[in-house]
Parts: sequence; C-alpha cells; structure tokens
Amino acid sequence: MIDTSNWEYPCNAYNLNRIRHRCEVLLYMGDASVHYSFNDLSDEELYEEYKWVLSSDSDCLDKIKIKKVVHYNA
Repeated sequence: MIDTSNWEYPCNAYNLNRIRHRCEVLLYMGDASVHYSFNDLSDEELYEEYKWVLSSDSDCLDKIKIKKVVHYNA
C-alpha cells in the first residue's frame, strides 16, 4: 500500500484514472510534457511524475473523449 498521507491529492484508483485519462488527452494533443510510455509506469511513479495534471487548470481535459477507431481499407 502506498502511503499518501503527505500528498496533496490522495493516490487512489479514482485519481490514478484521472491522471491516465488526462495524460492520454495531452499526449493526443501533442503535449511534449507527457511521455508516450506513461502507461508503463507503476501507480506510484505515475502519480509522482504526473500529479500536476490533477490541478484545477486541467479540469477541462475531463470533457474530452478520445475515440479509438481503426480504419481498414482492403
């Protein structure tokens, strides 16, 4: 279990999912501050590296949905 007592935001499943979603949106938008391998990080590493996306300045990213569509032309 990760000790989150001294963290600004609790490191729980809800916030980790928010971080993953916001990182995915920023990566899709071409933001260079998010590395393409962010999903390969452990929960603690992900939290430590990208907790800045939990700030209220990034709340607008929650409204963006990315559709993963595969087009196949035969």
